Amino acid sequence: MQDHREPANIKVGSLDERAAAFEVSLGTLTGAGVRFVARSRIDAYLRTLRDQATTPNPDAGLRGAAAIQLLNAIGELDELGFAAAQLSELVAIDEAWRGKFSHAFTGAVRSFAQHDPARDAQFELLAAANCRAAGGRPRHEEPDILVDVGIKTLAIAAKRIRSIKRLEEHVRKARSQILGTAHGGLIALDLTRAFRLDSTVFLATSLEQLNAIRNSVFSRVERVGGDVQRWILASPGGEQVKVVATYCRWMAVDRTTQSTAITRQWIAGPIPAFSYTARPLKRFVMRLMGSTSSSNRG
Repeated sequence: MQDHREPANIKVGSLDERAAAFEVSLGTLTGAGVRFVARSRIDAYLRTLRDQATTPNPDAGLRGAAAIQLLNAIGELDELGFAAAQLSELVAIDEAWRGKFSHAFTGAVRSFAQHDPARDAQFELLAAANCRAAGGRPRHEEPDILVDVGIKTLAIAAKRIRSIKRLEEHVRKARSQILGTAHGGLIALDLTRAFRLDSTVFLATSLEQLNAIRNSVFSRVERVGGDVQRWILASPGGEQVKVVATYCRWMAVDRTTQSTAITRQWIAGPIPAFSYTARPLKRFVMRLMGSTSSSNRG
């Protein structure tokens, strides 16, 4: 398994600046025809950021439920903002992507443990945005995303896993969806909720501790991704699935600087060497994983 990651300290501005930047992206999308429902979960996330920004000494004593709510709001808007930045050009010319964004922008804030079609759509958009950042031109077609890699088309099935107990069920469905296409496939799995990373805020007092946390999360997610890839390759028709990519988002507070950190982490398994498309696929997956990012707020 391989992990491709960005530097761990990227200054991204204040909460007000984050909210303003997202609203610019939102304006671009709605101008292209994406529907935005007032008083949706997006409004709630923006309100969380602005409420915290107007609190005197907002970082002091940030802990417990308040920290979880704030960091999840930042993380959700970061994912959607990244998707908007990467896909806005396609949204303007493709009704399918407009519909997917409209879907992601609907509904109230729900627990990560609940079935949430808006978050499912958000993960599909995030996967497509990573494809775009890797140089591809994703299309919103069955199973979820099609993207050209070299002379071949890669079919991507994106699944948000809420429970490890249901992992096999979702993987079987993803495999079946890929087998229903004429293309080699990639299964993308969001394990954030499965590992309860949506309700966990790690505490650190140094960059070394943050890196240790990152390595620990990486090991847990890598283990699951490796198990899935081995099971897929041994299953009927499994050779059509070329790679399994696992994703998670985790949150931390650095107590020495009173700064918050949110990390998006992609991990991909090895590319089968016997495939004549292995070289372009490997290059593409390495760029895809390179969209991993970390952000600190000072």
